[in-house]
Amino acid sequence: MKTFIAALYLLVLLPLNLQAAHIIGGQLSYECTGGNNYRFTLVMYRDCQGGGAPFDSAPGAPFPASVTVYSAGSSVPLSTILLDAPAVETILPDNNCFIPSFCIEKGTYSFDLTIPVTGGVYVTYQRCCLNNTISNLNAPGETGMTYYIYLSPEARSLCNSSPVFNPPLMACSFINEPFTFDHSATDADGDSLAYAFCAPLDGGGSDQQNATGPGGVAPSPDLPPPYSEVSFITPSYSASQPIPGDPYFTIGETTGIVSGTPNIAGRFAYAICVSEFRNGVLLSQSQLVFQHNVAGPVAVSEPVEMQALHVFPNPASGEVSIELPVSSEAFQVAIFNLNGQLQTSWSGVSGTRKIPTGVLRPGLYLIHAWNGKGHFRLKIVVH
Repeated sequence: MKTFIAALYLLVLLPLNLQAAHIIGGQLSYECTGGNNYRFTLVMYRDCQGGGAPFDSAPGAPFPASVTVYSAGSSVPLSTILLDAPAVETILPDNNCFIPSFCIEKGTYSFDLTIPVTGGVYVTYQRCCLNNTISNLNAPGETGMTYYIYLSPEARSLCNSSPVFNPPLMACSFINEPFTFDHSATDADGDSLAYAFCAPLDGGGSDQQNATGPGGVAPSPDLPPPYSEVSFITPSYSASQPIPGDPYFTIGETTGIVSGTPNIAGRFAYAICVSEFRNGVLLSQSQLVFQHNVAGPVAVSEPVEMQALHVFPNPASGEVSIELPVSSEAFQVAIFNLNGQLQTSWSGVSGTRKIPTGVLRPGLYLIHAWNGKGHFRLKIVVH
């Protein structure tokens, strides 16, 4: 079994720079390039406004990024590889997820390995810490994540490449509003994939005095398997029921689509495992760890006449008009599909804006308009 951990969009608010309080996600994957040669890609995400350390190995970072290679059944590292600085790009503008002045940076590390030994091999990266405000885990601010891949003998003999998740960039919803996100993966070899909720794995500690030690924020060498599961707050939460809802959240076994209706506000970490089958035989398993942000009701302080967002016609065909409430403060406006993907957005003061429905495919969409005075939401159907 080969496994990778991806901790996505974990909004870290801790002020300690060594704890990389900026981390909001990542994933580790590999591609077989022939023989015993593999290309690995480690993708990390950080909050541009988080105030934490830069990406490991980036200019000014307190530590270099490193991964450690182990033979299966051995606790002695085969090697530890120091990674070059990542390629960094900004991937989202501010004001997504309705968090003022919020943005995301993506750091991509790539490295090649030749693995001549026979048998299974682990490649591991560990880093602390998670968002201290996560609602469903015990002591998240002292809990890190393990990102690892196991290259099984079967996978190596077939020159197999790992599945890669394609998560939405943000996972945000509101109390009592249905939520659907596509958490599916793609597989370069065309293998059959099956999805299920599972437990994320712990890795890295909160020790900053011995930061690169076994309990440090950036262990080097990274620790060998087996790895411990994170601790959910029981009995309210578990790996199989990580997000409270009515109905509870479910995942499509063959689609990777997560859906449900949250009934409690908070930040909820969860993991998805995808099992890879070829000719009916289990070849590998990969894991994605994600965070879902659920917002509560937003207070509106403007007079009654402001408390309206008008969208017409609805259903729409050809063109839709969006009339903003009367307010002295400009609005941010965004239209999302039911997978949480941003379709279009703009800033504007009160008034009417016409949107050609050619921008939107037929379906159901959520329109959000917000400023410091209030937050308004409507659904629209496009034919």
